[in-house]
Amino acid sequence: MRYKQTESYYKNQMLGFGSGSIYDFGCYLVSLVNGLAARGYDFTPRTFNNFLKEKNAWTGQYRNYIDVDRLDDILPDIFESYKRIEPTPDMSTIKWYLDRDYLIVAKVNAKAIGGSGSHFVYVEYIKDNVTWIFDPWFGDLRKVTDRYGKLGNLLGLRVFKVKRKSGSSDSESDNMSDMYTMPSGKQIDLSNKESMKVVANVYDEVINKQLYVKKSEVEKQIAEQVEPLRNELEKSHSELRQEIENRKEQVSKLELRLLNSDNQINTLNIKLKEALENVKYVEVLTPEAVNEMENLRIQLKEEQQLRDQADKEKGRALNDVARLTQELSELESKHMALVKKRAVEMPASKMLVALWSALWAKLQNTNITIEG
Repeated sequence: MRYKQTESYYKNQMLGFGSGSIYDFGCYLVSLVNGLAARGYDFTPRTFNNFLKEKNAWTGQYRNYIDVDRLDDILPDIFESYKRIEPTPDMSTIKWYLDRDYLIVAKVNAKAIGGSGSHFVYVEYIKDNVTWIFDPWFGDLRKVTDRYGKLGNLLGLRVFKVKRKSGSSDSESDNMSDMYTMPSGKQIDLSNKESMKVVANVYDEVINKQLYVKKSEVEKQIAEQVEPLRNELEKSHSELRQEIENRKEQVSKLELRLLNSDNQINTLNIKLKEALENVKYVEVLTPEAVNEMENLRIQLKEEQQLRDQADKEKGRALNDVARLTQELSELESKHMALVKKRAVEMPASKMLVALWSALWAKLQNTNITIEG
């Protein structure tokens, strides 16, 4: 049984404790329910939505996001683990998770369904090296390339380890292989738990947090309407705006540095895996092999330290943006008070205050952690 989110009766059923309906915003919930249904659970989107509410498993400002990081603690009889993987790894890795009966909800581009941002689908299986998905918006089973091929196919994975209900079966998961194919084409034996853990951990996500702030242009009418006040405030106003722009540029550079660091860490992880794999096929651990693995471990540790440092610098820069934006808002408030005192109308100044107030609100609502 698979469920479709765009059934009319879901229009009046709100997602979690929010004000948006399952019809409009329930793709993640419905895809997760479809994965649970494939493993013997009899939830529907409506009953699972209510079940999560009873278990206090919704999070976010409006409590309309499933608290996936804590599902194994909240619902230990169903969920064992969760991991988020972005960008999407190679096909052999997806197959590795599917072969071991992991439940995969995948992120795709919502443009394909006439929306914006992200949409989520349930990954059914891989056949002829193509991923097949069940799309909750259309309620159909399709090759991912048919609908999302021009938009990057799968953009990220949400991987759940779920306890299959007794009596349920899945022909795809009954044929688990003990061999994992590396990107290089080599194979590694995964018949023991330690080897499985090594391969799985390679693809743990280093979360790349980003902040998007849209900036508007404001007409410069202050000089024409309140020349004395403009002379009084112009210098401080200009300096603050320039400092904010400098901090934003610093954040952009740090984000690029973090992205490059993520790519370097992934490359070092793959090289370290291949070095470990090569060691398995020789009887004696040579000094050269030991040195190669040790050098890779040192490079990986150094790159991770550099990434952590860049992440902290980015946090401090964002903190500066928030502080300076607040100072600018206070300066504009002072400006408006002076204008009001002189009974002079200044629409451009009001617009500027509204702009920076909106920017400050957006900074407060961002999910980026600002570190001191």
